[in-house]
Amino acid sequence: MKLIEFLLNRKILVGLVTVLVFLVGGYAILKLDQELLPNVELDAAYVYAYADDLPATEVERSITVPLEQELEGIDGVETIESTTYYGMSQFQILIEEGRGSDVYQDIESSVYSKASEINEISSFMSGQLSTDQGYEFFMDLSGDDLKEVTQFALNTFEPRLESLPEINDVSFEGGFQEEVLIAFDQDALADYNLDAHSLLSVIEQANTDSTLGEFNEADQTSILRWPSNIQSLEDIESISVPTESGFIELDDVADVSIQDSTQQSMAWKNGSQDFMLVQISRNKDFTQIEMADAVRQEIQAMEDEGLFQDVIATEVVSQADYAEDALSGVSQNILIGGLLALVVLLIFLRNVRATIIIGVTIPASILLTFTAMWLLDYSFNILSLIGLGLGIGMMVDSSIVILESIYRQKEKGIHGMEAVLKGVKEVATAVMASMLTTIVVFLPMGLVGGDIGSFMIVLSLVVAATLISSVIVAFTIIPSLADRFLKIKDQKQNKDEGKIIGFYGRLVNWVVRKKMHSLAIVALFIFMLIGSSFLVSKIPMTIMPDVFNRYTEMIVTPEQGISPSEKETIVQELNDRLMEVEDVEVRGAFLIKRTVQFYTKTKRFNNIYSLVLLICSMSTRRTQG
Repeated sequence: MKLIEFLLNRKILVGLVTVLVFLVGGYAILKLDQELLPNVELDAAYVYAYADDLPATEVERSITVPLEQELEGIDGVETIESTTYYGMSQFQILIEEGRGSDVYQDIESSVYSKASEINEISSFMSGQLSTDQGYEFFMDLSGDDLKEVTQFALNTFEPRLESLPEINDVSFEGGFQEEVLIAFDQDALADYNLDAHSLLSVIEQANTDSTLGEFNEADQTSILRWPSNIQSLEDIESISVPTESGFIELDDVADVSIQDSTQQSMAWKNGSQDFMLVQISRNKDFTQIEMADAVRQEIQAMEDEGLFQDVIATEVVSQADYAEDALSGVSQNILIGGLLALVVLLIFLRNVRATIIIGVTIPASILLTFTAMWLLDYSFNILSLIGLGLGIGMMVDSSIVILESIYRQKEKGIHGMEAVLKGVKEVATAVMASMLTTIVVFLPMGLVGGDIGSFMIVLSLVVAATLISSVIVAFTIIPSLADRFLKIKDQKQNKDEGKIIGFYGRLVNWVVRKKMHSLAIVALFIFMLIGSSFLVSKIPMTIMPDVFNRYTEMIVTPEQGISPSEKETIVQELNDRLMEVEDVEVRGAFLIKRTVQFYTKTKRFNNIYSLVLLICSMSTRRTQG
């Protein structure tokens, strides 16, 4: 109690510290990032290798098996699950707990190295699973001339967006594509004693990225790659070809030309194929909201410059909007909870000054919690705000208990510092015990290992920070304000009980009056406990709530050997069916490699997607590392 007495004698110091908490907490609010989920990297990775039109059996033999054998030799890889499609091989990799980032660097290096040795691989990608999605901003570009739309996208739109520090990558699906046609001169090949197969190897080698090793700096490892020198038609014509008499250029034995591609990625929107889907990913140093704001500002700047004369840019969906909606919803619930706490306090204490005191402590506790989150490098996300929401109710408890105790002491006729000291001393042990027991309940959640522990630690620490902040405020600001500011009205000695207290007293009296009544209440609660236990199995169990329930997915497996035109027919029929669905505003699809993805945007709900994946023949392998 000496600390309380010390603070009561130095109210100016308490006031200055309170102002400091408000200033630092306000600064922390500006510095805390806003995102849907905290950035958590999981102990898992994926690899996709594409092989154009290679049959599934050939993909299995030439790509899946060699890559799988390469991945099996990496230390830290526990399980490899591979799936072979027509023209594509997919790997899902489970890594030893706690080694995700380190092992993924080895996986990335090995895949780059091995893929450069396999000629059948046309392209590939890899990544570590995390709460950050690959692409989080989607839009489309359309116009009357698809070739002009494509040129605008590649020459203007992509460079402008990728120059922004918030943007990591801009990817396109659909659009006008061209391909290089190399026609060999058989007489020239015979003169130099060459054949087409040897020339194909030379061309592929000239257009292949090479992996040189790894670069380490500040505990970050990056893959060093030597990119291809082929950037234009002239580069292809000047490829050096070794012969028995020396080196010649490819142009000496072949005619090189450019023609429209016959195997373009097909995409269409509301029945029109003059359309490109744009996918945008962000740098990890920026949030989804910052990335979306930067993209929208840059697009507005391009519109102001008159660059969208023949091209229409339409935003499809941004995860930043969903994050803002979710965060604002939770924030509003927290605000409403705090206001309801004040209303309840006013109803029961019937003292405006007591309500004002609690009204000061709530924002002080919240801002102190924000300061702790800022120091811990946390962000505003679903988990941290849920933890803050859980702590709001318990946060007010400590302040109310201490204030009510001081209030009762003043009602007894005790005044000044003595009433404050007696009131705090009477409930101090109970308040501390209540805080510690609650923290002990949440602490084991944060100590859970693995991927779940990465999420639970955020929730546990925010709840703990909220409770500790509330107790600090309850033992400092509450006594200082209650000493002089809290006033007690004259109370009648024989004050009538309120209706709620009177009803509760009669209920308790009825329960304890007869033994049968007490047994009936106990039996009722036992029945409720047993009955509710049967409902546990009915509650879905997931690591995270289904925050993306606006997405649905269907997988259609057609017959083997289905042609692209037949896929287009299937998708067109699906498009016609979607046109009949009420509230569907936009229908779009894009055919890439072996899959057709179909999306819709509705009028009633912001962004509801239906993805239709058409997958040809596939086989699945699972290997224990």
